[in-house]
Amino acid sequence: MGISPDPVETQMRFRDSLDLPFHFISDVDKTIIRLYDVRRRFGLGTSRTTYVVDKGGVIRGVHHNEISMGSHVQEVLDLVRDVES
Repeated sequence: MGISPDPVETQMRFRDSLDLPFHFISDVDKTIIRLYDVRRRFGLGTSRTTYVVDKGGVIRGVHHNEISMGSHVQEVLDLVRDVES
C-alpha cells in the first residue's frame, strides 16, 4: 500500500492513471508519516521511502532514494521477491 499526505481523490487519480494494483492511505494529518520518520527537513514535505513488510508484520527492509528512482524500484522488487520465497 502507499501512504501519502495527499487527499484521497488525488491518490485515486494517481493510482488509476498508472493502473497500480494496490491501495493508498491518505495521511493528511501526517500521523503515519511521523511514526515512520519520513518527513523531510525544514518542513519540505515527505521523502520517498519504501518499507517492505512481510506477512507477519516484520519490516524486512527500508529503501530511501530520492535521486535514482530506477535503482530504488529494482532494489525494492528484489527484496520483495526474496521475502516471498
